[in-house]
Amino acid sequence: MKKVSKTRLVLALLCAAVAVWGWYEVRQVEPHLQYVVSAPAPEEAESTAAGGTEKAVTNAPVTALMKSLQKTAEGWTESIEKWTAGGWLLGRTVSEEKGESSSVNVTLCGEKYFEICPQLIETGRLLYSSELKYSANVCVLDEPAALALFHTAEAVDREVTLEGMTFRVVGVTRHTDRVGEDGKPNVWIALADVLEKEISIDALFVEAVPIENAGAGTGFTESMKSWKSGGTVIDLNKEKTGATLWLRMLIFLMGVVIVLWVISELNRATIATIRYFQMRLRDVYATRIAIPVFFRGLLLVLGYAGCAAAMAGLMNLVLAPIYVFPEWIPAVVVEWDEVSTTFWNVWHGWAARQEWRTPELLRLRWLTIVLNMAAAGLGMICFAAIRSWRTMENDRRERKTEE
Repeated sequence: MKKVSKTRLVLALLCAAVAVWGWYEVRQVEPHLQYVVSAPAPEEAESTAAGGTEKAVTNAPVTALMKSLQKTAEGWTESIEKWTAGGWLLGRTVSEEKGESSSVNVTLCGEKYFEICPQLIETGRLLYSSELKYSANVCVLDEPAALALFHTAEAVDREVTLEGMTFRVVGVTRHTDRVGEDGKPNVWIALADVLEKEISIDALFVEAVPIENAGAGTGFTESMKSWKSGGTVIDLNKEKTGATLWLRMLIFLMGVVIVLWVISELNRATIATIRYFQMRLRDVYATRIAIPVFFRGLLLVLGYAGCAAAMAGLMNLVLAPIYVFPEWIPAVVVEWDEVSTTFWNVWHGWAARQEWRTPELLRLRWLTIVLNMAAAGLGMICFAAIRSWRTMENDRRERKTEE
């Protein structure tokens, strides 16, 4: 029996440690709003030069979308604190002058990108705001990219070639190998560097920092669909809440059991205190025991107040997702049509044929699995422990009855 109890204790501590770590990692993800959509292909456009009219293939459709996005963002002043836009070039080849090359993922950064998505710099610097706004042909590498190309992280002021363009390295970021990343080295350049080039962009993204409790999610989703439909809206705050949903339920249930047990003990203490002072009143005057009565009563009141505060905290913990997912609640709970419509609206987006997934989304979905497994393990261990405790209590009562 003792061996089983020790095993349960070790497993419970292990699951609890995993749950605490997972909850901490979920909190590290910023609650941003993201939108990812396939980028339009480059098109041939006419440009006026000194010698006359010339035709060139450029990313004019992307340029038009970025200008349209500026107008769309004018309606975000009350719900969005700041935002950025950019694109991705996935699995492209970057090389240096001696012939070393590597397959990398390239992030095309718009204005304020590094304010919203900061990177840890190892050497050098990040791109200046002027370099993000105008084409400057400078780039930032991460450590794996620098090591693959130059066999050293000291790559500042060296040159690399990407998609036929030459870039000067101005910084190297610290390597961070996290869940959600595909393991390829990363390069950051300005979106403006490729707008006038015949370079096929894989995807465009918009990332925004919402103002808390301003209802930014709904407005952001609607504006993104009208800006360019067919993409994936990602609300990282909802993903964070969803990742901790089952753990919240477990904490709520365990907390309620503990609070109810404490209340039952307080009730016993209250009854015992009343009986004790009733017996004392037979021998002494009430004035002589007034102070002990006051202090014991105060402790009991504080105990009940603590239980009330704990129950309020537990209710807030379990009800918080309702405010994050208002679309889960039917307009009329008792009408099947409303329930069916709400269910379809919630799952319709998840059942899309194509879904773009950002590293943050993949990380949160992995953490969701980890937290759910930890919650399931803790739940089973607690259920087994409660069952064993009830069995022991029943045996003790039977022995006491026999005696």
